Amino acid sequence: QGLRALGQLASPHEGAVLCLTRLESGEVASGGADGGVCRWRRDGTLAVVAQLAGSWVWALGQTADGVLHAACEDGVVYALDAADLCVIGRSEATGAPLRTLCACDETLWLGCADGRLHRLVWTGSYARAGTWLGHSGTITALVPLPGGRLASAAEDDTVRVWSVDMS
Repeated sequence: QGLRALGQLASPHEGAVLCLTRLESGEVASGGADGGVCRWRRDGTLAVVAQLAGSWVWALGQTADGVLHAACEDGVVYALDAADLCVIGRSEATGAPLRTLCACDETLWLGCADGRLHRLVWTGSYARAGTWLGHSGTITALVPLPGGRLASAAEDDTVRVWSVDMS
């Protein structure tokens, strides 16, 4: 009754697996401390592996156009073709280590180790759309909410709900 493990996959990541995301195809992508991103087929077999610049991949998310985005320790965000994991875009817009990412339509919300919340817009390339000091500690989680709102959680023992004005 309840949860039953169906098996354990041998990960090609060298070190910790730090994040997972479900892709619109029903497959799963993983990111690791080795700077790698893997795409896993629905049957649990490895489909493709990509090595980013060597920085830890803390968070993954997919925008409405199907592009996979990776938020990394070195403050860089990568745009990856979800099928072959080839890099199709890159941004150093945050200037701080990234810890979490939330993809909503074409908008990326990024949570940083310095407590800042960044908004990037993806339309084939990244455009910076705002930065806010959201917390006094590392932002650890972001989630979209109904009604144009966003929730953030951080190591400062707080959860905040934001009203998002997209104009």
